[in-house]
Amino acid sequence: MIAETPKIPERVDYWLNAWASWMRSEPNRLGFPHKCSGVTTGGEDRRTDSWLEDEELSLRLRNCEAMDALIDSLPPAQCCAVRHIYAGDIWRFPRDNMYDLIERAANTLLIGMNARAIL
Repeated sequence: MIAETPKIPERVDYWLNAWASWMRSEPNRLGFPHKCSGVTTGGEDRRTDSWLEDEELSLRLRNCEAMDALIDSLPPAQCCAVRHIYAGDIWRFPRDNMYDLIERAANTLLIGMNARAIL
């Protein structure tokens, strides 16, 4: 018997993948930013060149932190299913309902994402 693939909304899948890559990334060193503004010899402010890029990264970080909180707020079995599929954690539940759990988790996450304005 072949299990069906879970039906996860595209937006939830996108942010779960972003969350998974954020979880695998190197943490910030002591909370200090890794970039600072400076002035080039031409008098051009470097921050204006990458302002939009920095804002996008900041928003992505905020959304990944919000996704982490949403995932932690799921019931334990759903949380483990999300972490197993997206973060590669070990599945320790003996039941054969992982895809049902991940679908329910995705629906719960979608409600939380709408409440937190994670687009």
